[in-house]
Amino acid sequence: MGELRPERFSEFFRALNGNSYDPFPWQMRLAERVIGGEWPPVIALPTSSGKTACIDIAIYALACQADLPVVKRTAPRRIFFVVDRRVIVDEAYERAKGIAHKLIDAKGGIVRTVTSQRLTSAKNNMKKRFLCGPRVSNAIPITFSLM
Repeated sequence: MGELRPERFSEFFRALNGNSYDPFPWQMRLAERVIGGEWPPVIALPTSSGKTACIDIAIYALACQADLPVVKRTAPRRIFFVVDRRVIVDEAYERAKGIAHKLIDAKGGIVRTVTSQRLTSAKNNMKKRFLCGPRVSNAIPITFSLM
């Protein structure tokens, strides 16, 4: 099992997305920033710029900080998507569900490393520990939990 570091976020991102593409440079910078303890209060980017990947970033940052005492963790356990388009809420919800399934089914590689960094230690508990929703008209809360 490899150590999780900011520079490995692109490996995690590719694994979640079928190795089909790399994260955008802004996503890499945000991942480094979040792992370092600082989320921006708002992320305002144009349509189709990859904002739903903030879910990937939040999960990875939480896994990177799993070994820290709770009082020293800066990665949030909950993020919110608030947008003015229902279709984007639905897309974020489906992405979060898809990531949850990939974490549950991980057999190896960096996705398994992230899962084993105490995001869960038992597949049966994963659905209780990675929760999406409920979807509302313009927002979706996504909660992550550490064992």
